[in-house]
Amino acid sequence: MTTNRIHARMGRLVDALAHKGYATIDTIAILAAHQRSASQTIPTAEYFDTTSHHSMLAHRILAEAMSERLSADGVVDRRGP
Repeated sequence: MTTNRIHARMGRLVDALAHKGYATIDTIAILAAHQRSASQTIPTAEYFDTTSHHSMLAHRILAEAMSERLSADGVVDRRGP
């Protein structure tokens, strides 16, 4: 199954969650934006491990993006303890 078909299938789930008031984070969009903005080319494979799950690099990028979003939404305070 291609990424676009998977993303389309996930779209239905995201829509259903949004309808119920749940927030979602599009990890593919975050990683794609990171890849576009990186000062050096990062191969797409670097964002995934051998089992097609997010790599340690991807987890770091996603954690930073989620922290920024939660901070922007006023859910967490990034100033620290």
